[in-house]
Amino acid sequence: MSIVDKAAFEDAHWSVHRNFRYKHDIERWKTPEHWLSAKDMLAMDALGEYEDDCDGHALLVRRECRRIKLPTRLVFCWVPPSNGQPGGYHLGLEHGGWWSCCHRPSIIERDQTGFEFISMSGFEKGEDWHYIVGFDHTQPWPHLRGA
Repeated sequence: MSIVDKAAFEDAHWSVHRNFRYKHDIERWKTPEHWLSAKDMLAMDALGEYEDDCDGHALLVRRECRRIKLPTRLVFCWVPPSNGQPGGYHLGLEHGGWWSCCHRPSIIERDQTGFEFISMSGFEKGEDWHYIVGFDHTQPWPHLRGA
């Protein structure tokens, strides 16, 4: 990846992240799971503030990347338990080995996250999701291991 692409990805991440506040879907949308629609994004744009969970952050950054024709993929992963915090599933955005998510103020190399990557979307709308090489979907998923 070129330095220009990395900088563009960082800019897209920061354009959302600087005005982003994490809020669980049950609190924000009164439902256990909600993925942002174009209408939701436009309403947030009008306020100049973004309030959602990890998938909302990833979708908003992806929208910014699509505006500048920067190819990205949504990535579903497992965040292992750490420092007394339970593990959980998470969604972020990947571009050329770089990672954007709501938990980080800037992008980092995807391999530096410590997350277990499960599946990723295609680059274009409507493309299928694929399991990531090395993730065995026939075995218990991370939240069921050791149970």
